[in-house]
Amino acid sequence: MPGVQPIPLTDELVREARAMIGKEVSRAKPGNQWNEEASRDAIRHYAHGIGDDNPLWCDPAYGKKSAYGCTIAPPTFLHTVDTTIVAPGLGGIQLIFGGTDWTFHDTVRGGDGITPCVKIADVEEHHGKKVGRFLIQVGEITYTRQDGKLMARALGRTLRIPRVGAEGQMRHEQRRQTYTEEQLEAIRQEVLQEKRRGSQTRFWEAVEAGELLTPVVKGPLNLIDMVCYMAGLGYPTPFKALERSYLDPYQGDKMFYRNERGDLINAAVGHLDENVAREIIGMPGAYDVGHQRISWMGHLLTNWMGDEGFLKRLQVKIERPNLFGDTTWCRGRVTGKRQEGGECLVDCELWAENQRQEITVTGTATVRLRSREV
Repeated sequence: MPGVQPIPLTDELVREARAMIGKEVSRAKPGNQWNEEASRDAIRHYAHGIGDDNPLWCDPAYGKKSAYGCTIAPPTFLHTVDTTIVAPGLGGIQLIFGGTDWTFHDTVRGGDGITPCVKIADVEEHHGKKVGRFLIQVGEITYTRQDGKLMARALGRTLRIPRVGAEGQMRHEQRRQTYTEEQLEAIRQEVLQEKRRGSQTRFWEAVEAGELLTPVVKGPLNLIDMVCYMAGLGYPTPFKALERSYLDPYQGDKMFYRNERGDLINAAVGHLDENVAREIIGMPGAYDVGHQRISWMGHLLTNWMGDEGFLKRLQVKIERPNLFGDTTWCRGRVTGKRQEGGECLVDCELWAENQRQEITVTGTATVRLRSREV
């Protein structure tokens, strides 16, 4: 495809990236957040975008009767305030999301106004089998409510990888999964068996190490899934009306190329277009946004812990791309429980696997549960 010439990751670019460590990152103009306020509509749109119709986020009458007295947001709703993709500079070097380590301090309630503060925490250099030389930019994002309360802290990891045609480009074999009608029906039945704890309290004393969380099944991933997720998430930085893109100093011309029709395109459209994913980025096909799967892991945990549980920590690493046609089984296991600082906590191991039994996500979580005794 015509457009920006692919460039290698040079020593000069590595120095440019390292020079940003410790600096605050401006998210361009005011209003660039997709959500500045956790409105009831914004919460519902996000929840529907990740396929989670939990009434705690989607039904105001249910929320009013809950312990919160109002609609609340899924913990990972904060991705809509800032995506945790922190990767300034290095124009022409592709961004690939690598994961987020979330620490949550409070629940987001309907009407909360939230402001992010974004800094570059670190830059790591790596070499891999599918990629020659690449960087990981680690961003630190804090989310503060309008009253000054710290709601959450996140460490986001973004890989910077040369595009197709440049030295050190990503190498993936093209593939697209197909299914028989019987296989699709079996997946549908698993989706319909999803279990939500809801208002039935899960007590800390009843939890045992080794206990498996009921899986959450997503997919097969398709274009509609991505459009729904992006509608809820916003993904404001790359996907903008062209007039706004021209004015955005965060992106600049190096993020764009012209397709065979002469249209000006941002490479992020590879999340929706298989040709762009393969010919520009080097992916096997169109693929998800990594924090989409982080949100799915959050869905797994909130189903299990119930309305009165609180997700304190969620650390997720993206291991493989999730391609159009892939089905994802989000899974978890209790690894232990403890009391700390007057709280009754449960630790979990997390993973997601696709229809090829490939592990696409690994992670851990800590959940606070209600106790019968404490």
